[in-house]
Amino acid sequence: MNLYLVRHAEAVAMEKNSRRPLTRAGRRVSRRMARFLKTRKLRVAAIWHSRLDRSVQTAQILAEAVTSQSGLVQRTDLKPESPIRSAIRALEAQADDIMIVGHLPHLEKLASRLLARRKSAGVIDLAKGGIACLQRSDHRRWRIRWLVIPDLVGRLS
Repeated sequence: MNLYLVRHAEAVAMEKNSRRPLTRAGRRVSRRMARFLKTRKLRVAAIWHSRLDRSVQTAQILAEAVTSQSGLVQRTDLKPESPIRSAIRALEAQADDIMIVGHLPHLEKLASRLLARRKSAGVIDLAKGGIACLQRSDHRRWRIRWLVIPDLVGRLS
């Protein structure tokens, strides 16, 4: 199983808009990352995202480039400060690839728990719009398969 952890792209500052939608630059970065994903021909069971605008919008843009059996799935346990237990349980029940579009510190804690078995291990530093692909082995152990940041994709495209 592959798990694609995606940090939402740049959002408008809270002082300007409390809903914090993506900025123009954030939408541009999300489209750039979508083009990168399209070349990888990803197929996932679902694209999970939080209800927050910046996560929804990033997920919608990426969904145009990723084949998803169940499409976009909004989950209440993917907010920035959500406990990771619920997401861990949901992932344990999954056999097919999943994409999660979310927030810090939740994604970092989730990755640390899966990879190092400690949510405070700080094993990845995911840039805005960045994507980490984790892979679960048949022995239920996780490893980093690849990680890409928008700046790198911009240089390659």
